[in-house]
Amino acid sequence: MVEQEIKKIVSDYTGLSVDKIDCSMDIQTELGLDSFSVISVVCDIEDKFGIEVPDEDFNKLRTLNDVISYIEQKQVNVA
Repeated sequence: MVEQEIKKIVSDYTGLSVDKIDCSMDIQTELGLDSFSVISVVCDIEDKFGIEVPDEDFNKLRTLNDVISYIEQKQVNVA
């Protein structure tokens, strides 16, 4: 499940438990990820799901829900 995998990746960088992470949270302001951590999260997501997230798309992703929708869309387009 995409949501659980995303939460696990974010949990690794924030130290928050998976059950405390809400998908409506803003990646930087509510989860407290700095720019370097966000880039690391995106790299982990790219590796985990076998997708590439171009900079122009990356800048549009604000919440975990945005990230989940983006991944699901990419997976459908690849399949």
